[in-house]
Amino acid sequence: IDAPWAVPGRYLPLLGAHLQAASDVLDATGLVFDKTKPLRSLEISGFAVEGGISLEKVAETADQIANLAEAATEAQRIIDNIGRGWLVPSFEDDLDDARQVLADGAEDAAQISRLLDGVWRQAGGERPQRWFVLLCSPVESRASCGFPGNYVELLMNDGRFEIVETGRIRDLEKIAAEQDLQLTIGGDYQTRYQRFGVSQTWRNLTVSAHWPHIADAIRQLYGDMTGRQVDVVAGVNTLGIQALLTLTGPVETEALGRVTTDNVRQITEIDQYASFDENPDRIDALAGLTDVVVDALRRVNSATPAQLRTIADAAALGGIVVHAADDPERLFSDAGIDGALPEPAIGVTWQNAAVNKLDVYITTSIAYRLPDDAAGCIVFTMRNDTPDGLSTPVIGPGTLVEPTTQRSWVSFYSPTPLRSLRVDGEREGFGSELEQGSFASALFVDIAQGQTVTIVAHLAPGDGGSAELRLQQASIPTQVLDQALADCPN
Repeated sequence: IDAPWAVPGRYLPLLGAHLQAASDVLDATGLVFDKTKPLRSLEISGFAVEGGISLEKVAETADQIANLAEAATEAQRIIDNIGRGWLVPSFEDDLDDARQVLADGAEDAAQISRLLDGVWRQAGGERPQRWFVLLCSPVESRASCGFPGNYVELLMNDGRFEIVETGRIRDLEKIAAEQDLQLTIGGDYQTRYQRFGVSQTWRNLTVSAHWPHIADAIRQLYGDMTGRQVDVVAGVNTLGIQALLTLTGPVETEALGRVTTDNVRQITEIDQYASFDENPDRIDALAGLTDVVVDALRRVNSATPAQLRTIADAAALGGIVVHAADDPERLFSDAGIDGALPEPAIGVTWQNAAVNKLDVYITTSIAYRLPDDAAGCIVFTMRNDTPDGLSTPVIGPGTLVEPTTQRSWVSFYSPTPLRSLRVDGEREGFGSELEQGSFASALFVDIAQGQTVTIVAHLAPGDGGSAELRLQQASIPTQVLDQALADCPN
């Protein structure tokens, strides 16, 4: 066996094993390659039809991607069954890498197929879906979406939508008072926010940092009011409208003129208060803009990847939030647009409590340290940059605080209980409750024009490592200064 003529024979098993392994890898690759063929010519614009999306195309693509996931899983099984006894280590490493790529690809493809099934469902593929959409403004802040001024009720059927009703939130409040509607959903939302009269003061419905709770409240109240059961509740603020205008292009309105992606936030967040002396005129102008944008969306028949990315980016910043009562595919949660409060969470939200429109001028920053065996903390700073010369609707009537002074109800979310809250070094009292698995501790803070206020929340030691950051979805984002403070200030 040691003779020179026997050397090739000793290497034949090694060579044969590698040739067989290479053949198996080619078979596995071929399975996946064949299933990618119908997807190579896929165009995003092919999903759009006038007034909605092609659910036939959605379903077809979901099936094709599901087939790709199955092929990747089968290819993974083929590689798992390759004999490893005669393989050199580097080849084994390559097989392991290929197997991991296939496993990741199968998982991603299965998720995409599932989400497309969710699109089909929520757009009325199985049955018509009733959507209730709040139109919000960040200039009078709420923890989610913003201050709701108008609403749209839509019916989604077979990928297309029709407008059932549009109107003012104040009109719904009048009906709620006449019918003496009462919130009955219970849970964290009712416990913490019933104090703000959310059953009949719908302008306060968005005070929670957990959009699914807000959606549940709207479903119950609007259903009790109208007898129409809402399936999907969405919120769109000025950032979201700006993103949607990338699809529609500029729109012409009677009261606000030509509205574009470049000027929509300036018009809706600032200029409108100088243009209209009377509140009803301003509300009518915004309602007119809503109607025009919704009508323009019905005529959209194409969408580019860049436009869809812009909308996705706006949704990630809270410009668009959506929650469905029945969402087995987890479409909106997996897409990250359901506005859910992380469980547990660490962060801050604030609500306008001064009856003014100054929140667009409030600049904020945060630094924090998650608790562990040692205490944690949140350091939150608010600065009031309100300029001079603003109208009364913006600076406020002066009944609760001086004009140009901002009063905010500030909530700190933490994985462990708060030990103390200090405002500019002075210890302050606070209330604390549970919300969606986190401690929610709040206090009122007044910030005069030109003033900066620093609030330090001290957290008890404990397991805070899994907490995720949650901040106000505001017109001016909160600046995150430090996510791992070495030392907490006194």
